[in-house]
Amino acid sequence: MIKAKKHLGQHFLADKNIAIKIVDSLQNLRGLPVLEVGPGTGVLTTELVKKDFDLNLVEIDTDMVCLLKEKFGKELNLINADFLKIDLKKIFSSEFCIIGNFPYNISSQIFFKTLDNVELIPELVCMIQKEVAERIASKHGNKTYGILSVLLQLFYKIEYLFVVNENVFIPPPKVKSSVIRLTRYRTEIEGVDKKQLFLVVKTAFNQRRKTLRNSLKPLLNEKVDTTNKVFNLRPEQLSPEDFVSLTKMIFKDKKMFVSDFDGTIANNSSVVSENTINLLKKLEEISVLRVIATGRSLFSFTTVVKQDFPIDYLVFSSGIGIYDWKTKKIIQSSCIGSEQTKKVYDYLVENNYDFMVQLPVPDNHFFHHFSSDCPSSDFLTRVKFYETKGLEPISECPETASQFVVICSEENGQMEKISKKFPDLKVVKATSPLDNKSIWIEILPYQISKASGIEFIRQLENIEHENIVTVGNDYYDLDMLNYSLKENSYLVENSPDEIKDNFNIIASNENEGVAKLLQRIYSIN
Repeated sequence: MIKAKKHLGQHFLADKNIAIKIVDSLQNLRGLPVLEVGPGTGVLTTELVKKDFDLNLVEIDTDMVCLLKEKFGKELNLINADFLKIDLKKIFSSEFCIIGNFPYNISSQIFFKTLDNVELIPELVCMIQKEVAERIASKHGNKTYGILSVLLQLFYKIEYLFVVNENVFIPPPKVKSSVIRLTRYRTEIEGVDKKQLFLVVKTAFNQRRKTLRNSLKPLLNEKVDTTNKVFNLRPEQLSPEDFVSLTKMIFKDKKMFVSDFDGTIANNSSVVSENTINLLKKLEEISVLRVIATGRSLFSFTTVVKQDFPIDYLVFSSGIGIYDWKTKKIIQSSCIGSEQTKKVYDYLVENNYDFMVQLPVPDNHFFHHFSSDCPSSDFLTRVKFYETKGLEPISECPETASQFVVICSEENGQMEKISKKFPDLKVVKATSPLDNKSIWIEILPYQISKASGIEFIRQLENIEHENIVTVGNDYYDLDMLNYSLKENSYLVENSPDEIKDNFNIIASNENEGVAKLLQRIYSIN
């Protein structure tokens, strides 16, 4: 006979009728996959398998795993792991529901993990300690109202369903249990960073007997109007939406730091120093949004940095696409229409240019290329680079394109010619990061630039324009450098001399210029 393990908080449900009632509480109106957390001896599982669900189970106890496989067959989709440590995004590529008889000792941690993955979990039904259930469902003004009450209610409708007595468990717990249902009604809160919101709520309740003026002192600065009557209140007096307003008030001066990648924050080997990486991590602690704005495609960028590179957003392909680095989702993209694509292509071929035309996002690392009678070495190097990454060029020009990249040994007025020929497209130039002398002329959709990408993020995150700092190193960074205020625009020392006069100059990319700038303007070490 398998005994419950105290260190795992195990209390096995033994009442079939209660199990049926819990399973029937899961509405799952869209027929999504279901994940049972901590199935134990499989009492809930028995009822779940009767439903037409794509059922998945996660169980930490190896003994229970063996029992479940024996009871339900090896074909059961069962994960032997700690739910709190698994990466849900690697298991589920889209939404799923959660159900379970949660161990008392980790129920709060399960809810925090749910909040971390709120975009994936539209519904959750669980049995937990009665006291915890009451706390989660509690309204403001009550003593039981706390951190989880606020955070869960901001994203989920909480339904307190029914109470379960101690005698239906083996072994019986010392307290009653309750079943609740969480139904999601939002995944994001406009104008508020979730991390900042969570920080405000947790800081407030860490000293819940004090007024907010005192408990929130670590988060306040001279720009926050602490004479506002809300700061006279204690945290339990605020509704969840009041905490949203409070967060906006505290972080209204949220900042954004934007850097180009090659030749700016990265050295000449496309490596970002450990010192710079550590400073980027510290920016998150002081609520500075971190953005990389690069000419690289998303594919190309991910070949030179790790998945945990400490940024919040990536503006890639000079503004063609915007990528939420945390959620791993493309949130904005643009392309050149089919008619314009053909006109540009025909013109470049007729004039015997070396060029590449790239597919629309998210496949814009795939390209068709055209070689002149005497192709430049820089052009051939770029083609070879992509081929070594396993990307064979496509055989013909795509119907629509994300961008064209024209590669010239010398510019010789080529950019001006192309700009005049296609006034309704964006034409920018850059120095090749491959040989540091060839000219790349990029042809993009109209009004697309690194600056347009930054503006999109600024509006999304509700950041004041004067709180944006930009750093670059080349011609194609000029639009974003001119976008930010002059006092907030920086060039590294290794930039072309002809563009240095209009911007603040910092140390070169090989001398950690960006790291030194971060230390100075944000007072971090």
